[in-house]
Amino acid sequence: SPSGGGAVMINRNNQQNNNSRNDPSENVQNEPDNPSDNIEDSDYSASYGPSPFSDIGNHWARSYIENLYSKGILSGTKDSLFEPNRNMTRAELTKVALMAIGIDIFDPMQISQNPFKDVSKDMWYAAYIKTAADLGVISGYANNSFKPNQPISRVEALRVLILTALKSDVAVVSEKAADFKDVVKGEWYEKYVNYAYEHGLVSGYDDGTFRPNSYVTRAELARITTALMELVKSWK
Repeated sequence: SPSGGGAVMINRNNQQNNNSRNDPSENVQNEPDNPSDNIEDSDYSASYGPSPFSDIGNHWARSYIENLYSKGILSGTKDSLFEPNRNMTRAELTKVALMAIGIDIFDPMQISQNPFKDVSKDMWYAAYIKTAADLGVISGYANNSFKPNQPISRVEALRVLILTALKSDVAVVSEKAADFKDVVKGEWYEKYVNYAYEHGLVSGYDDGTFRPNSYVTRAELARITTALMELVKSWK
């Protein structure tokens, strides 16, 4: 269950949310998402000037990356690099989810103890992880670890992003994901894949798979996050 206390205020509704959820057992493998998804009438498809990163020049996700960077949602890795094809870590994903939805982040100076045994309160991601844990959109493993630097799978990322956006869990499991031959009916992640597919956040691969346990790359996460922000904007 989420650790720590402290009120976390949500910008959109200005309401306190203390929902707690159990984190499913988390398996990960590796691979990506289909960049052929189009975001119609998107503010994020515009072309930008000189890129802040030297390694995304002709990358399919450049516009998504640069726009999210300009909003402070995504940042580079080192020496003006973004490393778009590197796997996203659990800590990075947590930050992106909160920033994309506009959640107020817990004051790092007010963290009195480590949120998890492997998340030092002095690390850059401690405040994001504590905030997300307090909201109930993440929790750790059985031994009270979080594994912040471990890559995150496609379905784990979807779960965190969707829970953060909805401020609650997905209530209904539709049949929309039935066409993905590797999305197992009844698995904990099925409803998140279905929701994401229905709302245009993700699509499958040409071979009819979704690859739920493959890692999500930084570029793929930029596209998915952009689509999620478009969806949230449509609710207002």
